[in-house]
Amino acid sequence: FFSSRRRHTRCSRDWSSDVCSSDLRVSYSRAQVIQIIRDIWPDNLEAKALEIATRESNLDPYSQNSCCSGLFQLYYNVHRTWLASIGITSATQLLDPRVNARAALLMYQRSGWAPWE
Repeated sequence: FFSSRRRHTRCSRDWSSDVCSSDLRVSYSRAQVIQIIRDIWPDNLEAKALEIATRESNLDPYSQNSCCSGLFQLYYNVHRTWLASIGITSATQLLDPRVNARAALLMYQRSGWAPWE
């Protein structure tokens, strides 16, 4: 399945295989994303968290723009120091809905709802 030769593939970021890492993304239904947020956020905050994730990404865990990534549209470059302290060392990790929801909860605990206002 994978070529042993290093060659350029159709994914410009991947020179090591015949499959682009973006082809390996897990597909999440809207219901699954909602459940992930409900599982991670405390009951008294989950409605607001769902509202924010819906506004920021339309509940698309792979949503990205020029600066922000994932469900809660977290700005990796601005928050990279404290994100690294919890094991998030690249913006790509924020495309995992569980990682993004946990990081967003920690951001909320640090700053309240202000980052999303």
